Amino acid sequence: MFNEDHENLKISRYKFAQVLKTINHGILDIVIEGYDVKLPWNLGKIGIRALKPRSLKSSPKDYHGTKLLKQQYPDKNYIAYHNNDHTNGKIVKPLWLKEGRILINKQFYTLHFTRPKMRELAARLKNPDIANNYYEFIPWKDRLKEKK
Repeated sequence: MFNEDHENLKISRYKFAQVLKTINHGILDIVIEGYDVKLPWNLGKIGIRALKPRSLKSSPKDYHGTKLLKQQYPDKNYIAYHNNDHTNGKIVKPLWLKEGRILINKQFYTLHFTRPKMRELAARLKNPDIANNYYEFIPWKDRLKEKK
């Protein structure tokens, strides 16, 4: 890939992969700090968004709490949900914002952080000494309602 475009520069595939990995980790560190990163070639932006659940049932389930409730009340079917007190009840997740971008079949492309990066984001969210100023995500349906 790189060697085909730049024949005068000789770099091994391993070194090229190391460079890409270092750049990607640097970008993810910037995103976790709360900044949006604009992607080249009009591919959109990568950022962290906070989403307020529409109802309790759309909140993440607490499987450990549900198991304890089933042991306590075997005849009832209770489900426990996470409150997300450390984020004021919001669900924080990484998003690739592709709205209005020139990308064929963009609905098939997704963004997933690696597990260590998600744990780093969780540690940042749970640390009370760090101010987490992530943007609130507003779905398209709600944006259209606001314009009316």
